[in-house]
Amino acid sequence: MSETTARWHRELEIFCRIKPLIVLENNVLDMFQYPRESTIAKGSILSLTSYLHYFFKDMGYQQIMLYDHIQGFYNTCEAGYTERFSQLVSKPATGNAIPAPFKSGRGVPAPAIIRQALAQREQSAVIIMNFASRCITAADRMDQSEIDSFMQLEQAGLEAQDVTAGGGTVKNLCIMIVSKVNDLPTWFYLQDPNLKVITIPTPTREEREQFIKGPSFQSFFARDIRQRDMPYYQEHPAELEKMQDSFVAQTEGMSFIELNGLRRLCKNERYAVNDFCDVIDLFKYGIRENPWKALRWEDFRTSRQKLEQRVKGQPVALEKTLDILKRAMTGLNGLQHSSHMKPKGVMFFAGPTGTGKTETAKALAELVFGDEGACIRFDMSEYSQSHSDQRLLARPPGMWATRPAVSSPTRFARIPSLSCCLTKLKKPIPPSWTSSCRSWRTAG
Repeated sequence: MSETTARWHRELEIFCRIKPLIVLENNVLDMFQYPRESTIAKGSILSLTSYLHYFFKDMGYQQIMLYDHIQGFYNTCEAGYTERFSQLVSKPATGNAIPAPFKSGRGVPAPAIIRQALAQREQSAVIIMNFASRCITAADRMDQSEIDSFMQLEQAGLEAQDVTAGGGTVKNLCIMIVSKVNDLPTWFYLQDPNLKVITIPTPTREEREQFIKGPSFQSFFARDIRQRDMPYYQEHPAELEKMQDSFVAQTEGMSFIELNGLRRLCKNERYAVNDFCDVIDLFKYGIRENPWKALRWEDFRTSRQKLEQRVKGQPVALEKTLDILKRAMTGLNGLQHSSHMKPKGVMFFAGPTGTGKTETAKALAELVFGDEGACIRFDMSEYSQSHSDQRLLARPPGMWATRPAVSSPTRFARIPSLSCCLTKLKKPIPPSWTSSCRSWRTAG
């Protein structure tokens, strides 16, 4: 992870002093590296709730409580917080928690207790509502008791007080953790001057680079493999950096938990250093054979003859096709671009009908993958209507079918090593091209 403080952390530092209601959304189930040396060691890997506990403790908050509608109010990070909060709100604790339902009907509801905690000036308090959107059935189908509970939270934001603590002034807060903000009722978070929504993204490219290029890289490999392979890459650092850059590009959108899972999987499966990027395919697709690794140079000695047996009268086209295939085998196909998510090769066959364009694509699939069925053909003349582009992603709205629709990304994920053949390229409308590109990029 990055040595610098994450953007969402900096935003939280700014807005927690002026906004009494803060919603954290998106990558909330991930693990996070604490960026500073304070009441907990720098670099500690924490869940979001534990991260927030130490964050607000460093800011000088005296009362830090977690809440969910199953356990009630509690704090499992450090002892003593539940007892002190029980005294502050005059509510009895049962074991290590203060039971409180989210809706009224079975005792004092949690929003009323939160409102009480935010309105007092004796001690600085922050309430962290974990799984806040799970307290209701659905944001668009709320009963009156659920509406009343959210109105209590709105009133808590209006009545929240500033409290002097730790040599400074802080605001009593309610933090709501949700998967996405629209899981909450729209009227609650839109145009509310007391509420701020902060999005927690997946690790950035810089954070992934720090993870793979930092000290943790050594832990990707078993000790004997590390001792065997690393001396070579210490003498050839450019080769190692190229593989690490490929790893960073292919893990875009992954959480820190998934990155750590890749690290453990790579070590458990005893991957060599020069093959460690292959663990990403194993993680995404499960066990599968990579036909590119099974190819040998001996197979290409007769490749031209095999293609000429199926495609007649096209020696120049076949020569260019084999050149692209050789570059793909040697890893030179990516020199013209920086992305590691591109296809192994892209070929454009132009000519009249019957000259062997589609046959060349099928013969190439059989040569590389051992089966011409690995060539998936799209007749682009079928995508000339305004709604046709939806067929590349799923069944069009309102269209009945006798079997479930299988979108292009799904087919590519099932068989990631294949050849895709598009015919009649002049026929489709622009939206179909956009959806096609989206499908191939989603498939990776």
